[in-house]
Amino acid sequence: MRFSVSSFGYFGFYLALEMERLGFLQQLLTNLPRNRTAGVSSKRVSSNLTAALPYLTTRLGITGAAQRCVNWLASEQFDKWVSTELRPCEVFHSFSSFGLHSLRSARKRYGSLTIIERGSSHIEFQRDILRDEHRIWGLPDPDIDDRVIEKELAEYEEADYITVQSSFAEKTFTDRGIPAARLIKLPLGVDVELFRPVPKKDDVFRVLYAGSLSLRKGSIYLIRAIADLQLPNFEFVLNGHVPAELRDLLRPYSRHIKFVGSLPFNELRNLFSQASIFVLPTIEDGYAKVVSEAMACGLPVIATTNCGAPDVMSDGVEGFIVPIRDSNSIRDRIIQLYEDSDLRDRMGAAALIKARHSLSRSTYGVRAAEIYRGIARQRFTTNN
Repeated sequence: MRFSVSSFGYFGFYLALEMERLGFLQQLLTNLPRNRTAGVSSKRVSSNLTAALPYLTTRLGITGAAQRCVNWLASEQFDKWVSTELRPCEVFHSFSSFGLHSLRSARKRYGSLTIIERGSSHIEFQRDILRDEHRIWGLPDPDIDDRVIEKELAEYEEADYITVQSSFAEKTFTDRGIPAARLIKLPLGVDVELFRPVPKKDDVFRVLYAGSLSLRKGSIYLIRAIADLQLPNFEFVLNGHVPAELRDLLRPYSRHIKFVGSLPFNELRNLFSQASIFVLPTIEDGYAKVVSEAMACGLPVIATTNCGAPDVMSDGVEGFIVPIRDSNSIRDRIIQLYEDSDLRDRMGAAALIKARHSLSRSTYGVRAAEIYRGIARQRFTTNN
């Protein structure tokens, strides 16, 4: 099987890395510079740095219509570049909103099996739930480009298969009429060598949230859950940037939060290991790899139904699954783990075992290769 991956940023890089390790990678088409694709043979890397414009707009603080325009132009430019640079392959894998032109080219030029991976829920579900969330908090509707929605819907229609990363995401597709037979569920893997426990330095019960703070991530529900807790030897640590739209909402609770900013990726292991539990109150996530990273560091996890947590942990075993928008449930589970150190230790140990045995990146790579080889074999056997 010759397997080619189109990867904008790191979305598909680790898939390419695993396919390289297993001997299936034909080509990685990316906007990353070659010095950031270590592990993939340089002869298989095609790089297009002009598609890095969205990162520049973010660094310059460009937002609104200008940012939407730049992002759209970059995704289109990258997609069209991939469509011309793609080498012969049996399987072509791209990510949603970056693959319409290239999947058409792969099919037309090489008869490739085409796969679009959606890292979140169905884009219409995502649009609708985020719109509802913004209205709940009295904020303007989220800034979603209609051109992206239209392009993604076309990709869903034209790809042979759509890869999703959780049962939650899968259901948002079947609820909108996408046949289950066209969906591939493939949870992501975690680097268990990078994310592993290191000794905790104190006995503070520390609740950790890591990731972008946004209405989408449900951050406000966690903050409200801990705002009135008066517990000794207790701390809430928040790792991530606070966007302007949330500052007014969070200001009343700021005295309860220890902000540590956005730490570099290689420092997250220590951040996780100094926590007692990890909480992800997300409203919508296709997977939320941070859950697996926390588990790999031996933390019990409290997470919502609307992400990949129910696929990688069992309620009451490695942590707890709670409904979205439910601060009371989050608070109750935090208190339970605060008061019951034996339960906390058992859950943390179970989370670590689960992560190392079932959620590693190498396990993810083997699972992906088995799935894609199987559908490619079926496709080409049928056609011949």
